[in-house]
Amino acid sequence: MAEIKEPKITVIFVPVEGRPEVKKIQNHFKAFQELVGGYFETTRLFVGGEIFVAVVDDEGKLKNLEPNFLGHGGDVLVGPVVITKSDSKGEFVSLDEKDIAQILARIEPEKDARRYNPDHPHCRECICAGCIYFHHNHAGGDCLEACFECDGESHSDWCGMFEPLEGAEGE
Repeated sequence: MAEIKEPKITVIFVPVEGRPEVKKIQNHFKAFQELVGGYFETTRLFVGGEIFVAVVDDEGKLKNLEPNFLGHGGDVLVGPVVITKSDSKGEFVSLDEKDIAQILARIEPEKDARRYNPDHPHCRECICAGCIYFHHNHAGGDCLEACFECDGESHSDWCGMFEPLEGAEGE
């Protein structure tokens, strides 16, 4: 007898603004479309050694949707995001309590740290705060937006845009 996919699954919905929400939704493509705002694509999200599925608007970057949080390999996920996981057949399945705790521990601090604060532990470790592009254009602004708009090259010592914050102050 063939396995029937779960009719309802537990997911985490991450709006661009506001806190991530644990939701129980229909395990049907229309429920995902409703949450992300249209046709969707999936990407992997690695958290605590586990692989999860991030469901995003498939044209989110073309539509210039607002940055949400960093995904795999530094890719910025834009627009609303639904996080779930899949089974060995690629079917979406429910997140369990452990999954939810891991994912929220990964996402919530990033959403809290979106404003640059030199006293915040994340900001003290983040190399972006030393980026000339970030410093000149987004000081006190939205860190994720600054990274999203960055050319991606300014995080290297050899890049002409990179120099320590001390050298950028007062310019």
